[in-house]
Amino acid sequence: MRASLVFLLLLAVLASSLASPTDTENHLVRQRRQINFLGNTRLLVEQLIENLRKSAKDAVDAIRTFRVGVSDQVKELRDRVSANLQKLRDRVTQAIQSITDRFSNSSTAVRDCVNAHKGETETLFNETLKSTLTCADGRVKEIGDQLDDLNDVATNASEFANTAMEQMKACMEQNQDSQNILTTGSCLGRVAIQTELKAGSFLAQSTLAISRINFALATLPLALEACAGTQLMVTGVATTKIIVEIGSCSAASVFSTFTGSSS
Repeated sequence: MRASLVFLLLLAVLASSLASPTDTENHLVRQRRQINFLGNTRLLVEQLIENLRKSAKDAVDAIRTFRVGVSDQVKELRDRVSANLQKLRDRVTQAIQSITDRFSNSSTAVRDCVNAHKGETETLFNETLKSTLTCADGRVKEIGDQLDDLNDVATNASEFANTAMEQMKACMEQNQDSQNILTTGSCLGRVAIQTELKAGSFLAQSTLAISRINFALATLPLALEACAGTQLMVTGVATTKIIVEIGSCSAASVFSTFTGSSS
């Protein structure tokens, strides 16, 4: 790890600091080396922090893209189911109309029977769309939970980067005297190592999370299609049953009138 190089450089500076200066020139050379060491270490820490921030931002951007993708798929499902339901509604309406045309001169009882079943079909269509979207919401929630988890990881990484930046500044501010080169270097070294460890942990977590989310998104269309197909099939069977029942309205009315008059 790059951060581990900080301590190797620190040991080199220590050895240089302990050597007795033979003259002013050598002393200035050591000071310059110490200043360069602190500057390079600070640049390393800043780079690690910037990389961590960028990784966290990339994850947040990916989350935003994922959410838009999921929303688009759900909207597409709603539009497709609505269109299929409208086609089914038109066919059912035509079938019912062809039956009721034969009952145009029938009794009030027959017309009431037909109208009651018409109301059942409309309720059925509304419930089909609702049930389909409820099924879809269950599939989408699973992905939403994964996105929330990844967002928490990204937020934690970003907050850690901000904390690391404050720690780095504190290291530099608390040790202005060049004689405290070891203290300052050790302080910066700890920040560098902690930041690199955090970056490695975040990369592993985000890579695994994004891989799972990509898989879930790849299978989402099939899951949504299953939701729509199942509900439309159930609705198709139910509407067929209602049409058959409407066809029996005339006979049912005659039977009802007969039993009612004989009671």
